[in-house]
Amino acid sequence: MSTFCGGNGNIPAMTKSEMQLPYTPPSGGTAFLPNPLPPLNDDGFVEDSWLQQYINSGILPRLPTLKNLASSPGGSPDSKEPLANYTAKMKSIAGQIKSEYCFYESQYFAAVDVFLQSIGDASIATKGSESVQPSLDIARKANQRVTVFTQVVNAISKYNYAQTQSWNTEINSMNQQFSKNAAGLKEQSDILNKSTAAADLNKRMISYTVEKNKANTNLLSLYTILNASAIAMLIYISRSQ
Repeated sequence: MSTFCGGNGNIPAMTKSEMQLPYTPPSGGTAFLPNPLPPLNDDGFVEDSWLQQYINSGILPRLPTLKNLASSPGGSPDSKEPLANYTAKMKSIAGQIKSEYCFYESQYFAAVDVFLQSIGDASIATKGSESVQPSLDIARKANQRVTVFTQVVNAISKYNYAQTQSWNTEINSMNQQFSKNAAGLKEQSDILNKSTAAADLNKRMISYTVEKNKANTNLLSLYTILNASAIAMLIYISRSQ
């Protein structure tokens, strides 16, 4: 068993039936390797299309959207702490993945060890390859399980990376808007913190009032012209009848 799985390099002792058992997750956990295995191509791998479909089947929690990160008093745990809840789920999944991988790794190491022993025993007893075939089949299946599981974990990693990248894009967009707002607030802060702030603002208000009055005068003039035109049109119509 590898050091990654807490082993010291010793091969675990297993019966042939134990080498072929599927992984049983703990209560509330998830088995990430499908049983039976999906179809493999000529190179011994599953197709990318299958991996994509598998990831999209909902085996992973979705990254919460930014707009849902605010707490909702009286709501469910998901609505209160969506980011903390998501992080806890992903941490749990990481532990489950390691546990399941180590289970299949130990099966594989044990199967290969038994296969090699069967080759040696067959050579000593001058037996044919038929005595080796059962051990070879078990080792081959164990290798396929580890290989497919590695592909599944790699697809999960890519999916999580893509999710966080899209979130980063949204965050960057928000940051740009915040930076733009901050520039305007800084300008306003400079005005408000000047010793002549009241006088300056008074001048601006006077200027604004003058411009507003000009606009109102222009609108009033236009309204008067339109009224005059309407009255003239009415007089014309009444005289023509």
